[in-house]
Amino acid sequence: SAWSRQPAAKATGAREDEFAAKRDAATAPFPEPPSVNLGYRTDRPNQDTGIRELEGIMSVPVWTAGTRDAAQTLANAEAEQFDSGLRAQRWRLAGEVREAYWQARLAATEHELAQRKVDEAIVLTADIERRLRAGDVARTDLNIARGAEQLARVALAETRTRAYRARQAFAVLTGLKSLPAVAESVIGAPAELEAHPQLAAAGRVVTTARAKVGQASVATRDPPEIEVGVRRERGAFGEAYANSVVVGIKVPFATNARNQPRITAANAELIEADAAAMLERQKLATDIDGAAVELEQAHEIETLAA
Repeated sequence: SAWSRQPAAKATGAREDEFAAKRDAATAPFPEPPSVNLGYRTDRPNQDTGIRELEGIMSVPVWTAGTRDAAQTLANAEAEQFDSGLRAQRWRLAGEVREAYWQARLAATEHELAQRKVDEAIVLTADIERRLRAGDVARTDLNIARGAEQLARVALAETRTRAYRARQAFAVLTGLKSLPAVAESVIGAPAELEAHPQLAAAGRVVTTARAKVGQASVATRDPPEIEVGVRRERGAFGEAYANSVVVGIKVPFATNARNQPRITAANAELIEADAAAMLERQKLATDIDGAAVELEQAHEIETLAA
């Protein structure tokens, strides 16, 4: 219920369409859309000797060695990173739901306990009033009992407010108007650390960053273009038009001004992703150990309380 209210869940379909479009682009026949260049040449504004020329050329970009594979690898890595990120978000949300649920349960229990204390204080005050009329206790005892009753009522009002806020927080997070009456099971042993959703998501970020480095290293120039066109021209008035075919190729140069910023930025992103994954691994291992200790202590406290 909580996940269905999250923006990431609502946009999942659109995001999947986005990555499908990126995969299609990486497998397309051309790395970029073809283009058409139309030209017309005349000497009419000056000499007007009849020079006329019409030209139409289509430019088709082509993949170079390794660039298509690098683009496909990056598209797949980004899609897998998105999927693992969704699982990590669901994992974090599950923790938020559990925290909100048990806070609401504890607040409700505290409110019930405070109500019981008020009821007991009322009974005690009435009993002391009877004993005061019988001459068994002093009025000071009645004043103390009434003071305790008022303190109990104050505590009841405070717990009522906390319980209301806890219920509202749970309702906003999950969309449920009441707390579900379910028993939550606790696993006997934690799963493998490598299978942890948060660590898996960090690993996918590293994979995507590595794919970006590979693409930046392979695509060191803009795609070359093959040009094919036709030309129709004449040299002067009275001459017949001559038709010809134009074939050419456009080869962009690879320069450090273009490539160095892209490669260094991709390398920096990979270094950051590696460091973040290592830090996440250490943090998760510490959190799991700490949670195990807290669980053991909770069992001991539960035994003592019983």
